[in-house]
Amino acid sequence: MGHGTFRVEDGLNRIAGDYLFSNVGRTNILMYSLVDRLWRNAKKAAGITRKITPHWLRHFFAFAGLSNGVPVTDMAEWLGHRDPKITHQN
Repeated sequence: MGHGTFRVEDGLNRIAGDYLFSNVGRTNILMYSLVDRLWRNAKKAAGITRKITPHWLRHFFAFAGLSNGVPVTDMAEWLGHRDPKITHQN
């Protein structure tokens, strides 16, 4: 485990690995509708009016991590990319 991740063990509705986010059951399965709803509520509470989507945050997260020395192999795994080259292309 590193860079603030938590470990999910293999099991029912779980894919073993180190993850940054989880659902309420502490598994690695997140529904986009939940993420979108939570993000919209957080933006509203913070007074953010700019159109920033969860996908935009994903790209920012990757850029910030890679810019601060997170290995591309770790970032690729966290983003679900099978090949680290994909992480560099986006």
